[in-house]
Amino acid sequence: MSIQFRCANPRRAQVLSTASVAINGIDFLEVLDHDAPAGAPPQRTLLVQMIKNAPWGFTTANVRIEGGVRVTDVTVEWAVRAADAGAGDVAAGRMTAAERVFYNNLPNADRILVVRVDRDGDFSTYTLRLVRSLTDARPPVGFDPILSAVDFSFKVECPSEFDCVTDQGPLLEPALEPTIDYLARDYASLRRLLFDRLAVVAPEWRERNPADLGVAIIEGLAYIGDYLSYYQDAVAAEAYLDTARRRVSVRRHARLLDYPLDDGANARAWVQIRVNVASLTLPAGRPLLTRVNGLPPVLRPDSNELARARQSRPVVFETMHPAQLFQAHNELRFYTWGEEGCSLPVGATRASLHGDLTATLKAGEVLIFIEQRSPHTGYRADADPARRHAVRLTRVVADSDPLGGQFADPPTNAATPVTEIEWMAQDALPFVLDLSLVQVPADDLDAGGETRQPASVALGNIVLADHGETLDAEELPPVAVPQRYRPALRRRNVTLAADFDP
Repeated sequence: MSIQFRCANPRRAQVLSTASVAINGIDFLEVLDHDAPAGAPPQRTLLVQMIKNAPWGFTTANVRIEGGVRVTDVTVEWAVRAADAGAGDVAAGRMTAAERVFYNNLPNADRILVVRVDRDGDFSTYTLRLVRSLTDARPPVGFDPILSAVDFSFKVECPSEFDCVTDQGPLLEPALEPTIDYLARDYASLRRLLFDRLAVVAPEWRERNPADLGVAIIEGLAYIGDYLSYYQDAVAAEAYLDTARRRVSVRRHARLLDYPLDDGANARAWVQIRVNVASLTLPAGRPLLTRVNGLPPVLRPDSNELARARQSRPVVFETMHPAQLFQAHNELRFYTWGEEGCSLPVGATRASLHGDLTATLKAGEVLIFIEQRSPHTGYRADADPARRHAVRLTRVVADSDPLGGQFADPPTNAATPVTEIEWMAQDALPFVLDLSLVQVPADDLDAGGETRQPASVALGNIVLADHGETLDAEELPPVAVPQRYRPALRRRNVTLAADFDP
């Protein structure tokens, strides 16, 4: 497997080098170019430094080279431990005598695996991966699943006309400047546009009081601009389908093409249902109300609390499909394989979850990734509500971390169960999701809660709900003849819902 997250303080290799378990891994990789011995082709010899002694008997079937853009078919010609390079390798033509002496005299030669490839790659990033065989892509027995692969470049010593990249800090996203909307035509958008522009040219002026002279001038300009925009293009805009702003105009344009315009559909939302029992079946059509102050989160049918809630006119949604809910899915924690300061990068399509969840978590289910606490302050109220993203799982596989117990307090030699999840490329993560543990302030700590909690988690028990409430059938009143039959409903806020295909 390959790692998806990035970490500021990788410590897995350090723990592996001091752990008492018999597990090996890759420490780093070196491409021999200018320092290659006599007779060795440049950029075709890879020195793979292991954390512990390199295993005996590694062949070309145990080493794979993946990646590349222009050159993608790089294959391994031979692989041998540096300390085991002997006269037989020279006689077979694998290396020269000078190469053999060079490899035998390398520091920690018993930890180095020498790999010769048939060609040098391009300037892109490649991955060297240790596998069990040609048909089994799992890490070799006794190798760490994370440290069994390493990324490298064949052109690391090639001169470049560009300067070295500077350190940009710990995974910070660039600040976005206000975007000027040149299509602003009405009063509200023109007023917002003027304030946005003033925030750039005069950031020290932040007055928004309507009684202020500057605010009055801005609102007056927006008012005049609204009228000017309407008179300039009202007629021309409604005459063309691409520019029409009134629904009746668009409907008439579509009717000229024998196309009946649809009235649209109601809104849908992903909703998490938290349960306090091991398992619960939620039927379809269960009503969900927006929050009403002073009332509990769960209301029983025909109760006084439900009647009080309906008097407040909340927004009503209904679940669109039945769902099996599990208490273990209320909050799913990410697993970073013992590393600290980790995050999921933009475009990530897979991650690791703590524990074996394959009995209840299946492909096709939806999870929502959220930032539940601020990575900087640790407060739940400071979490960014925009960092929420729904993904539909395509693969759920059980795995284990043989070094997981080493990161416990106190450390043990027990393995930690892990669940590997993947989701669709269309649901790739659009932002950086911080996975680090944060210190929870004492005034924001729940009773019996942990003092260090993850900044981001995954939420399960997700159901799809649509806006609207199902009502009982209504008998339409009779209409006197010969008038056109146009009965009126008692309630006018009718919801138009689209068909749901689970």
